[in-house]
Amino acid sequence: MSRITRLLWVLASLTVAAAAWGQNAPKAYLLVNLDVHDVATFAKYREAIPGVVQKFGGRFLVAGAEPKSLEGSLPLKRVAIIEFPSADAVEKYESSPEYAAIKEFRTKAARTDIVLLEGAPQR
Repeated sequence: MSRITRLLWVLASLTVAAAAWGQNAPKAYLLVNLDVHDVATFAKYREAIPGVVQKFGGRFLVAGAEPKSLEGSLPLKRVAIIEFPSADAVEKYESSPEYAAIKEFRTKAARTDIVLLEGAPQR
């Protein structure tokens, strides 16, 4: 096998391995707890956020739900759960100019807790 053939074989193997690894990378989830105190300002955020989330491969699994406590006393008000393809996608979303342009609506209108959760590895 020539050096070029070996090099091409190694590159092809790495490409296949990288693709397989990317498919098995865990998804990432944002768990958002909102306590809205300015409904009018928050409406601007609520209208704009779906398009920004979608741009970075995300989708809402839960949007603005009022939780029903089954056990414990976790102080949740309105909950959203957003799924992203990876933690890297969340970082790009969080640092994007698109998100920065609307984030102020949320921070002025609601007290918010946001937690990043990495999903179980996909098999």
